[in-house]
Amino acid sequence: MTPLILITAPAIQPDEAALLNELFAAGCERVHLRKPDEPVENIVRLIKGIDPRYRKRLAIHGHVELVAEYGLGGLHLPECIWKDITEVPKLPAGCSLSASCHSLADIKAFPFSVDYLFLSPVFDSLSKLGYTAAFDEEKLWEELPKIATPVYALGGITPRTLLKCKTLGFSGAAVLGYVWQEAEQAVLRWRELSMPQILCIGGLDPSGGAGITADVRTAMQLGVRACPVATAVTYQDERHYAGTRWMTDEEIRLQLESIAGTARPSVVKIGLVESYWSLRKIMDLAQELFSGVRIVWDPIIRSSTGCCFHSDFALLPEILASVDVVTPNLPEAERLFNGHTSPEQLVGEAARYRMTIILKGGHTEGDNVTDMLIMPLDVVPYTVLRAGWEKHGTGCAHSTAVASWLARGADIYTAAGKAQLYVSRMMRSALGLLDTPSLYTGIKPSLSAVKRMFITHASPGAPSLLEQVEAACRMGVQCVQLRMKRASDREMLETAFRAVEICRRYGVLFIVNDRVQIARQSDADGVHLGQTDMSTGEARALFGADKIIGRTCNTREQVCEAIADGADYLGIGPYRYTATKENLSTVLGLEGYRKLMNMMIAENLRIPVFAIGGITDADESLLMDAGVQGVAVSGDMIRRMKSFI
Repeated sequence: MTPLILITAPAIQPDEAALLNELFAAGCERVHLRKPDEPVENIVRLIKGIDPRYRKRLAIHGHVELVAEYGLGGLHLPECIWKDITEVPKLPAGCSLSASCHSLADIKAFPFSVDYLFLSPVFDSLSKLGYTAAFDEEKLWEELPKIATPVYALGGITPRTLLKCKTLGFSGAAVLGYVWQEAEQAVLRWRELSMPQILCIGGLDPSGGAGITADVRTAMQLGVRACPVATAVTYQDERHYAGTRWMTDEEIRLQLESIAGTARPSVVKIGLVESYWSLRKIMDLAQELFSGVRIVWDPIIRSSTGCCFHSDFALLPEILASVDVVTPNLPEAERLFNGHTSPEQLVGEAARYRMTIILKGGHTEGDNVTDMLIMPLDVVPYTVLRAGWEKHGTGCAHSTAVASWLARGADIYTAAGKAQLYVSRMMRSALGLLDTPSLYTGIKPSLSAVKRMFITHASPGAPSLLEQVEAACRMGVQCVQLRMKRASDREMLETAFRAVEICRRYGVLFIVNDRVQIARQSDADGVHLGQTDMSTGEARALFGADKIIGRTCNTREQVCEAIADGADYLGIGPYRYTATKENLSTVLGLEGYRKLMNMMIAENLRIPVFAIGGITDADESLLMDAGVQGVAVSGDMIRRMKSFI
């Protein structure tokens, strides 16, 4: 996927803050706030309307003073500014610095270090009449690869011209006019422009459980558009395989050529093929038509219904040397690598063919399933608890999930972990051999909108934990935290899977207490860590950058440490003595909260804070007045649940 940056329209748009929040929620990772003729008070009003969790994705043009004040993610210097400055602006740690140029000469001679540069106009501008393309494409193709700083194309970016940006050597593109031609359609236009694409090449399974039908469903669930190309029509259901009608090489070629003018895939996933000779031709043609694509190969040697494919392995070394990622299960790896299936042996195979192997662990025994990501210099295990039931088409879904995450810009480590989780959840979706994708239509609140968080607590005479979750959602909480201190991992995982579905139905955030692996496998929205749990950084690496991580704090030092470590919110307490929590820290009382909140204001420490510990309805307004964003409640709410069950 070509990295994209969105530039705002120069004038304030109606409901622009709401539009930008929607664009961020739709996956927009970087917005340049460019308002050259707007008074600074209008710009500040717009920034204040943007959800605080998204402000790190904003880079502002000029107005360096607003970067630190509002926690923005970067500063952009137009040409009229950077050519006149004598000192590079000092920015907070982690902020980007970028600039605009209008010639290759300026880029080559840029006077100081920046994170990326804009070059314009590369194509005829949509927002400025008469502002026409100013560069020779052959010259760009020759010169851009020599420039170390990432360069983004600006001017005339549309779905069609975006295809050219990568082939010309740009690191990405910055879009303005195409998105803002009609502001009310901005989100739709952004999605059209930014949705990553993959090619899915394989057999058509009429049961819908495997093959390119399953590939398309998997990709769409992961936010990726899939272009399916059939290599065969199979005669099967989820249990029986009756035969195959193979497409000819010419029929496959015509399918690929028919979409070459409009599709812009960054990854090709290949499954069922008639022979390795056919596979070789498919790979060559795909790389010719779609320059720079990576190839993920699902080496189907035997179908889940029992049909065997491929007995001639003469071309296999040439195939393996041409793919980027191969995703065999254990029996397939034994055939592909002549019985070499130990991690040490597979590292050698990965080095020999300069590729990545993801060895799927479903054929092993035991309570855990471990996939192995194997590269020439690295082996990384990914483990989940074995959960769910056997499914038709898990191999297809796994490889397509890997391809989809790569197309979304994830690195191979993230793609391997996310693909494993996708299959784990797929296996829990139904009792039969065909999965049943869940339909989620709720809208989850942002963390900044949460005023009341409910924490489950198992005790004699209390409703069951799932009954508590359901009742809390009906009672209007915006976030549920599942706490099961004494439960086994398997018991907690099963409860978490079911609690997630309840919270999704009500549009409520779902957070798991302490156990990051359970939060990861159940697709929780976040995890809450105590003082003795792993660090926020470790949890972030395991759980993902898009997940919420909260931290329990009791003192000024713990607050500062949690914020520095990257926590998304703090649970500060206890407010008073509570019987629902063991190993209680020093009780803070109302005055304790006032002191901590005043300290945070004085030191400009901005983060959502939730008061916790023995809180009742009568305490909420007092605590809000003390400065907390919300409260976390447990025992008092559980006592009032009977009328909701």
